[in-house]
Amino acid sequence: MKKRVLSIFVTTAMVFSLFSTDIQVKAAEKTNISIENSKNNSNKICLDHGSFGATDLTKEEEKRIEENYEKTTTENLNDLGRERLAEESPNSSLFKSNDFDTTTLPQSVDNSEEMWFPEIGNQDRIGSCTSFASTYYQMTYTVNKTENRNGKDSANVCSPKWTYNLINGGDDNGSWISSNFAAIKSVGVASMKDFPYIGSKSDPRNYRQWCTDEATWKDAQKYTIDEMGYVPLSNHISGPDDEDLQPLKTKLANGEILTFSTYWYSWNFSYIDDIEDDSSDDDHVGELIGIYCDNTYSGGHALTIVGYDDNIWVDINGNNKVDQGEKGALKIANSWGSNWGNDGFVWVAYDMLNRYTEVPNNPLSDNNRHQLTKDINGAYWITTKPFSEKSNLFAKVKLNTAKRSDIQATIKAKNKETGTEYTYTPYPLNRVGGSYSFDGTTSASDCTFVFDLSKLIDGVTEEDLYKNDWSIDIQDCSNNNNPVIVEDFKILDDFSGKIYNSNITSSIKLDGSGTTLKVEFNKTSAPTNLYATKVDNSNIKLQWTAPKSDNTSIYEVYCNDSLLGTTNELSYIDKYSNDGSIKKYEVIAVDNNGNKSNKSSKTTIGGKSVTIYYNKYINPNIHYSIENNQWTTVPGVAMNPSNTLNGYSEFTIDLGDEISVEACFNDGSGNWDNNNSKNYIFNSGSYILNDGKITSFTVPLKINEFKTVNYYNPSEDKSWGYIYDSVGFSVNTSGGYGKYKYRFGYNILGTYYMIQDYSENSSPYFYPTRVFPYTMIVDVMDEEGNVTTSNYIYNSFDHLTMEDLSVEGEKVAHKPLTITATTSGGSYGENWGRKYTVYTILGNTKTILSDNSSDRTKHEFNWTPTTAGDYIIGVEITDTLTGEHVTKETNITVNSATYEPLEIKDFKTVSFYDFSKDQPWGYTNGKVSFYVNATGGYGSYKYRFGYNNRGIYHLIQDYSEDTSLYFEPNEVFPYTMVVDVMDEDGNVATSYCTYNVYDRMKIDDFTVQGSNKVNSPVSLTANISGGGYTASDKHYSFYVIHNNTKTFIAENSSENNTSWIPTKSGIYTLGVEVTDTATNSTVTSETQYTVESDNIAVIYYKNSSNWTNVYFHYKKGNGEWTTAPGELMKDSTTKPGYKEITIELDDSSELIGCFTDGYGNWDSKYSENYSFGKGSYICENWEVTKID
Repeated sequence: MKKRVLSIFVTTAMVFSLFSTDIQVKAAEKTNISIENSKNNSNKICLDHGSFGATDLTKEEEKRIEENYEKTTTENLNDLGRERLAEESPNSSLFKSNDFDTTTLPQSVDNSEEMWFPEIGNQDRIGSCTSFASTYYQMTYTVNKTENRNGKDSANVCSPKWTYNLINGGDDNGSWISSNFAAIKSVGVASMKDFPYIGSKSDPRNYRQWCTDEATWKDAQKYTIDEMGYVPLSNHISGPDDEDLQPLKTKLANGEILTFSTYWYSWNFSYIDDIEDDSSDDDHVGELIGIYCDNTYSGGHALTIVGYDDNIWVDINGNNKVDQGEKGALKIANSWGSNWGNDGFVWVAYDMLNRYTEVPNNPLSDNNRHQLTKDINGAYWITTKPFSEKSNLFAKVKLNTAKRSDIQATIKAKNKETGTEYTYTPYPLNRVGGSYSFDGTTSASDCTFVFDLSKLIDGVTEEDLYKNDWSIDIQDCSNNNNPVIVEDFKILDDFSGKIYNSNITSSIKLDGSGTTLKVEFNKTSAPTNLYATKVDNSNIKLQWTAPKSDNTSIYEVYCNDSLLGTTNELSYIDKYSNDGSIKKYEVIAVDNNGNKSNKSSKTTIGGKSVTIYYNKYINPNIHYSIENNQWTTVPGVAMNPSNTLNGYSEFTIDLGDEISVEACFNDGSGNWDNNNSKNYIFNSGSYILNDGKITSFTVPLKINEFKTVNYYNPSEDKSWGYIYDSVGFSVNTSGGYGKYKYRFGYNILGTYYMIQDYSENSSPYFYPTRVFPYTMIVDVMDEEGNVTTSNYIYNSFDHLTMEDLSVEGEKVAHKPLTITATTSGGSYGENWGRKYTVYTILGNTKTILSDNSSDRTKHEFNWTPTTAGDYIIGVEITDTLTGEHVTKETNITVNSATYEPLEIKDFKTVSFYDFSKDQPWGYTNGKVSFYVNATGGYGSYKYRFGYNNRGIYHLIQDYSEDTSLYFEPNEVFPYTMVVDVMDEDGNVATSYCTYNVYDRMKIDDFTVQGSNKVNSPVSLTANISGGGYTASDKHYSFYVIHNNTKTFIAENSSENNTSWIPTKSGIYTLGVEVTDTATNSTVTSETQYTVESDNIAVIYYKNSSNWTNVYFHYKKGNGEWTTAPGELMKDSTTKPGYKEITIELDDSSELIGCFTDGYGNWDSKYSENYSFGKGSYICENWEVTKID
C-alpha cells in the first residue's frame, strides 16, 4: 500500500497573529476520518478548524519559568499508576511490593476517559487556545481529580474566559500558558456555570469582559494552583521504551495531564496503520495522527496531552514495515470542538518530538524539520490543593473605572511585634487588562473583587488578623481624566461570619494619585451607665452610654447571661419580659471589625422599683447607687422629660430584690443637689423631689401606645396580616395603681367582638377570619377600677393567588401573542399595588419581557416571538405592599413561520461607479462593490461581507442592512469573496465569488541589441510586470517603422522576444505592443535604431564656378538614374570649401553620376560622366582622386 501524508501549510508566517484557516490536505488515501468538517452554514468555525493564540515567550518569561517552575527529569509511579499497571498485567509482581522496576509502565493510558475530564471544548473564533489547554482542560481535570468530581458538570468546569480575559490586555492577540498559570495561582478561576465562555468575536466583551460579581470572585479563590513544573522534551526519543520519555509517560500513568505549545502550521499528518496479527492497535486504526513538524514557524497553538499508547503504528516512510521510530504516540486534546479530528482529539507520534528523526528514509529530511514543542521545549504540569485546605479569610475590594490597566494595588499585613511585612499584588490589580472597564466596555463600571488572604500569609488564621496591621495601597497610575473610584475595602472572616470594615467613609476618587486604606483589629471598651426602666407593664427599656472613642457597629444585649438580641442604638426594649422575676442585664459593644468589648456593669429590674420626679434643673442627671453598690459614672444618667408632670423630669430605677437607692442630682455643669452632702434615700414607689422635699405620688392611668405585633416575634410591628394568621398585641401603659388587667376585642361593621375579658395577660393572640380592616380595641383597668381605652386598625388580607395564566394567539414565529394573568387576593386600599414580571425561557436563556406595575386583578402583555421553539412562559406577581409574590408558568410550542428557504440567487462583484456593470477583476487599491440577490427566509436581511486570502478569513463588514459598501484590495491575489445573509429568523445563507486583483501591466524594459549594420541580426526583448497571473495571458507584437511604413516582425506571439535583420541602412523605429487578455489592456514601447552600410562612396566636390547649391545626379551600376537634378549635396565639415555626399552602393560596385547647380548648368565630365566605387573621392576640375 502506498502511503500518503497530510500537511498543514500556509504561505505567510504569522506567529503572533490570531488567525483561522482550513487544514489543507496534501494527500489522504484513507477516508474513515474526516479532517474537514461538513460545510454547513451553522458551523463555519469547523470549516476554518478553529483559532490559535499561543504567542512566543519572551526571554524574560523563559527565564522566569526556569527560575520558578520545577524541572521534572525523574518520576515514579503512584498508587493510581501501579493500579493501572496491575490491571494491564494482573500476574505481575511488580506492583505487589514497594521494590519494583520504576521503568515499567502501562502500555497505554487515556486520562480523557476518566470522569474528571470535561467534554471536548471549542474556542471558536477567539485566540484562547492557551486558556483552553491550561484552564478548561488541565485545571478542570486536576481539581476534579483532587475532589473526585464529575467533569461533565458545568459547575465543575473551569472557565477559559476567566483567565484569557484577565491576561490578554483587552485584545484578542493570544497569550502564554504560563500567564494562565500566573493568573490562576494569584486569584483562582471561576466555573463555566458562573462565567460562561462565548467564542464569537462579534461582541468584543467576549474576550474583554471580567467577572464583576462578588460571590463568583469569592468562590474562585478555592480553585487555585499549588505547584507548577514542566517535563523537558528536548532529548532524542528512540522509541516507546526510551528513558527520556519515561517522566512524561509516568506523569500520565499517575493520572496527570500536561499542556504544551507548538507551531500548528508545521504539523504533517497521516493515519494510524494496522499491524497484522496484533490486536493491541486495532481500536485506533485509521485515526488522525501527526508524524513530523517541518520548518514552518507559525500558527502558535496550545494543546493538552491526555494519554499515550505504545502499540500505535504509523508507516511514516511508506515501506509497509514497522521500522524504528514508527511505534508509539501521545493522545492530544484540541480545543476546536468534537467534530474535528478524532472526536476532538489527535495523536502525535513519538518521533514527532524529535529534532532529528529516528525513522529511516523519513520523507522529511532533518534539515527541514523541528521539534514538536516550542517555548520551553517541554510540557507543563500543575497540582492543586484540596478544598479542605482552603482559606476562610478574604479581602474584598470594590472599584470603579473606565481604564482598569491604570490600577495597581497591593494588600499588606505588617506584624505588630516583629515589623515583618507581607505583601500581595493580585493579578488583575497590577496594571493589566488594557484601556477598558471591568465589563469590557469603555464606560466606567463597578467590580467587587474578593482575594484569598493566604496569598499574603500561608495558612492565615483569625489570630493573624489581630497580630498584624492590615492595609491596601491603591494607585491610579495615569492622570488621564479616567479616574479610579475606590468604593470599599473590607476583610471577610468566614470562620466567624464577621465582616471587618476599613477606614473608608465615602468613595475616593483617584486620577494619577493613590490612597491607603486600613482595617483595624483592636478591642473596644465596654458601654457605661447601663440602666433599665419600665416603659409599661409589658416592656422594659434599657439605656447606656457609648464607649469612649466609639467605633461600635452593634450592641449585644444579655439578660441573666443569655443573649436577648442586638441593636445599633443606645437603647433596647425587652418586650414581654415583665413577669415579676428579677432580670439582670449586661451589654457588650461590637466594633466595625467585629471585635467585642468586655461586658458592661449589670443593671437589675424586677421585684421592686422607684420612680423619681425632679424639677430643680432643666436637664438634670441622676447619680445613684443601689444599696451601697457601684455608683453610676459621673455625672450619672440623664433623666427624661416627664409626660406625667409638666415641668418635671423623671427616672425609674429597678431595685430588684434590694430595698432602696441613694441618689443625688446635677445639671451637667458642675452644680449639684446632694441634700447638703447627705444625698437622698428612696425606697420603692413613686416620689416627687421638690426643693429638697420628697413626697409620694400616684400617676394617672394612661395607655401610651397600643398596636398589633408579630405574635411569634413581638419586637416586630405588624399593621396587617393574612386571614387565619396569628397576631399579637403590644400595650404600653403607665400610671394608675397596682397591677393592670387587660380586655381585648375588635369592632367590625359596627359590631363589637371580644377576644379576651379582663385578665393580667397583656399579650393574647388573635387570628382574623375575614378580609377586612379590623378596629382592634384594648381596655386597661388598674386595681382601683380606673379604666382607659385605646384602638388600632389592623388590615387582614387573603393570600395573593394567580388564578390563571393563558397565552392566546397563533403560536407561530413572528405572530403576536397575548399573555394574560388573572389574580385574586393580596392587599387592598389606597396603597395597593402589583408588580408584574413577564418572562420567557427558551433553552437555557431567560428573557424578561415586562417588569412594571399594572391592574390589580388582570394583566395583559403582547409578545411577538421571533424564534421557533418550546417556550416556558412565566409571570411573577409581587404585592408591593406585603412583598408576597406568586409565580406561574405554562409551556407553549412556537412553530416556525412558513416561508421559502433562504437562498442567495446571485453574488458577484460590480463596479463601484456603476452597480449595473459586472466587475470580476480589478487593480490593486481600486474600489469594487458587491451585488447580492437573496430570496426566501423571513423578513428583512442583514449582510456580512468578508474574503478568504490564503486560507485566512477577513471581515469587511459585520452583519448590517448596508449592501452599498466597497472594498479596496491591496494585494495581487485571486480573492475569494464571501457573503453571509441572515434573515430576521436567524437563518443564514452563504455564497462565494472570485475577484481577481492585478497590478496594472507595464513594460519594465524594452531592449534592442545588434551591431547596427545592414544584414546583421537584431534581438528585441520586452520585460513586463502586472496584468494577468499567467504568461499565457500576454501576447507580444514586435514591429519596425521606416519611412512612415509600419511593418510587424512578430504578431500576437506568446514569446517576449524576437529577431530582425535590416537589409538597408537608415534610422528605424523599433517597437513592441503587449496585450493582456485577462485585463484587455495594451501597453507599447518604442526605441530608435540606426542601421549603417560599409559599401558606400563619399564624394567631395568643388568647381571653379563656386555653385551655391550642388546636386549629384547618379545611378548605381545598371540601376535607374535619380530624378533630375538629383540629391542636394551639403557643405563639408571635413573638407571646408567642398560639397559632400555619401551614397550607399547596395550590391553595386560602381557609381555613375554628374553634378548640376539646379539651374541647367551641368558638370558631366564632358558628357562622359564621373565613375566612383567604394571609398572616398575628391572631384575637382574634372579630375577624380581617391583619398583612402
